[in-house]
Amino acid sequence: MVPRLLGEKVDLRAPSLLPKDILKLVEFNQNEEVLMWTGRNTHISTKETCEEWIKKCLEDENDCLFFIYDKEHDILVGSCNLRYKYNHSTNVELGILLGIDYVNQGFGTDTIKTLLKFAFDEMHAHRVMLHADEANSRAIKAYTNCGFVQCGLEHETNWARGMWHNTVTMEILDRDYYNNR
Repeated sequence: MVPRLLGEKVDLRAPSLLPKDILKLVEFNQNEEVLMWTGRNTHISTKETCEEWIKKCLEDENDCLFFIYDKEHDILVGSCNLRYKYNHSTNVELGILLGIDYVNQGFGTDTIKTLLKFAFDEMHAHRVMLHADEANSRAIKAYTNCGFVQCGLEHETNWARGMWHNTVTMEILDRDYYNNR
């Protein structure tokens, strides 16, 4: 069961299959800028594929999917997840998607901080890692501000807007997280 996690600005909850939330998530995933940064083009592009994706994530014991709600206004602003990399190992991958109308408002940073606390304190992760488009300076800045450091670069992994984009791999280790709290 997915726990409810509260940050300063965000309320992370188990995914809902409410039509209004599904349609909003589909809307986020149809935005050209969101698609450019995430590289996700099809798996959440319709109500049906979104519902299938949520159900699949909920059935996967290695995946912990959350919907991100604005704590003050109780509206859906995105989704995020923590996923065990190697079948319940201590390596966890973080993913986050915000609707384009909700970037640069602190929701991303607060979500990341809230997820890191859960990953290290409750999941007992040793390492949390993520991938970001190298050109997505806004996301990379948020990750860096939360303690992530770059540990790799994959060349030409995502085709968007008529060109190839590189993917940055970033990580934070448990000792670095606890030393910098």
